[in-house]
Parts: sequence; structure tokens; C-alpha cells
Amino acid sequence: MIRYSLITILFSLLLASCGDNKKDSVIEDPIIENSLIGTWESECVADEGGLWLIETIKVTDEDVTLYQTFHPTSSCQNESEGVSLLLTYSLGEQSTAGITNINIMIPDTDDIILDIFKIEAGVLYFGDDIDEDDSTRPTDIDYSNPFQFLPDV
Repeated sequence: MIRYSLITILFSLLLASCGDNKKDSVIEDPIIENSLIGTWESECVADEGGLWLIETIKVTDEDVTLYQTFHPTSSCQNESEGVSLLLTYSLGEQSTAGITNINIMIPDTDDIILDIFKIEAGVLYFGDDIDEDDSTRPTDIDYSNPFQFLPDV
């Protein structure tokens, strides 16, 4: 009887330790999980108006806040002006290539931007906007405009 209890206890401990190891191996990093949640920042790029632009995107479970800061020089050191826009979004299916559909709703209108995104090695890329038409979902990723993941400080 004692031997039976000892084997039962050892077997239970073995099962419990296997379960714990598996639980500890789960990584909750949004980059690994291919999650859009977090803050992302673009490089300093030339704007059509002769200024330089940095875009910061802060994504929560429910909405996206887009910050655009404009700078007079390519160093993007001195901010001349900035704008902020709060948007909502919904995610669609994900392809085997890691590309996910995203629908971004423009506030106070019935407009929806159909886009795609991909997160690769901690870098966020959106769809290629060749024709600037928001009513057609892009099919290719624009790798020329990367957004770096900014860890919470």
C-alpha cells in the first residue's frame, strides 16, 4: 500500500513538473506572438510637403493612435508640428506567409482602409500603397517603410 502511494505521488509530481516546464516555455513577447499590440515607430522619411516625417503607431486591443511629427531637416531633431489621430481597427485572417488582413476605420465617416501587415524580426511592415486607393486591399508588403517595435519604458 505504501509503495502504491509512493508511485502515485512520484507519477503525479512528474506530470506536474512536465506541465510547469511547458507553461514556462511560453514566451509572451508580442513580436514572437506576431501581435500588433504595442508601439511602433517609422524611420525619418521625406514628406511630399518638403518636410521630414516620423510616424508612431500605438496599438491597443481596441484602437490605434497614429502620431505624425514633422521636422524641417532630415535629422528629424527639431519638431516643427505634429498631428494625432485615433482610429479603430479589426483584424482578418492571416496567410501562411505571416501576412494579416487589417481593416482600419476612419472616425466620423463610413470610410475603411483595407490594408495588410506583417511583423518580421521585430519590424512591422504594411501593404504596398502603389495606387493610393484605400478601397482595394494591397497584395504585397512594402518593405521600404519599416516600423520598429518600441518596448514600454
